[in-house]
Amino acid sequence: MVTTVNITELENIILNEFPYPIAVRYQRMLEAKSFEIKARRGIDVYEAGLRALTLGLLGQYIQRDLETINDPKLNKEALSLITRPASLGTWQSVFFTGLKAYQGHQERFFMTQLYDFYWDTTVKPHRSQKGIQRPFQKLVELRNEISHSSPTDSDVFQSIYKEISNHLHTILQQFLFIVNYDLIYVSQQTENGYIYDIYTGQSVKRSDTLLKPQKPLREEWCYLSKETGELLSVHPLIIFWEDELSQDQDIRLPEVVIYDSYQPSQIKYWHSSAGKLETRNSNILDLFVELIIERLQSRRPRQVIKGLSWQNMKTGNPLQNGGQSKPEPMFGPPAPNLDFVTPAS
Repeated sequence: MVTTVNITELENIILNEFPYPIAVRYQRMLEAKSFEIKARRGIDVYEAGLRALTLGLLGQYIQRDLETINDPKLNKEALSLITRPASLGTWQSVFFTGLKAYQGHQERFFMTQLYDFYWDTTVKPHRSQKGIQRPFQKLVELRNEISHSSPTDSDVFQSIYKEISNHLHTILQQFLFIVNYDLIYVSQQTENGYIYDIYTGQSVKRSDTLLKPQKPLREEWCYLSKETGELLSVHPLIIFWEDELSQDQDIRLPEVVIYDSYQPSQIKYWHSSAGKLETRNSNILDLFVELIIERLQSRRPRQVIKGLSWQNMKTGNPLQNGGQSKPEPMFGPPAPNLDFVTPAS
């Protein structure tokens, strides 16, 4: 059953207990002076939350469950999302395709409540909840309406913002369980464990305790943590950006940035206040291809992925050599084991 709170309580929870990328954007929406900006920032809140949940789901699927679930439709949609610019509607489609792919695999979900959000588990086989996608689809439609409205139409934007706010609150009410999970940044390994920062609400705080997982973690990587102590890596789909991007001293760096789009020579991430940022860091690019693209390619039919190698993608000519791809090199060290990390007993 979904917990319901009033709007004042809901906003307090969003601003203080939701993951940093959502909380910061929600505050920016509240601070906006015009209904046009409020409406646009309301869509930003929705998109940030949708992307974060979708990327968390894809991170789990690609790095942990690909062999077990191996859903052809999700494989196709995920590879398209990752390798091509994607609309808000595409992000929404991949999110729900991912939820559908896990039907009957409730035990594999890192966020167990996310399964219950979509599936009615009171019947067998489990079936999707009625009307579950309606507010999501309405926000996509409102986003499209905004793009065709003139900034001078203040009455129009006031009405649009009211609709966006109502649908956004409906969705965030359904996702109140997210407060049980922390977005953490592993900053340093010591002899006794890992030092880490917690990105919850609009602030970042250094944990008073050390992480002591059974499996090694990576410094400067992003993980989801839950109350049991289990961890799920979402790197490199959600990363921490360490360059100084703002003179605003209230922004503590590194900043959480969310995957936006991929090109062979760069990856773009979405910063909560600075917009779209690009990185040409070869370590991130190589890791992204190794952990995400190559794994999805491995599940596609051979004739579909023929010629789509990392080397060919780097040259921008996927059909060179007569369409014959060369053997794939491995980049950097072997990929770490990215299953759930459980706390040491």
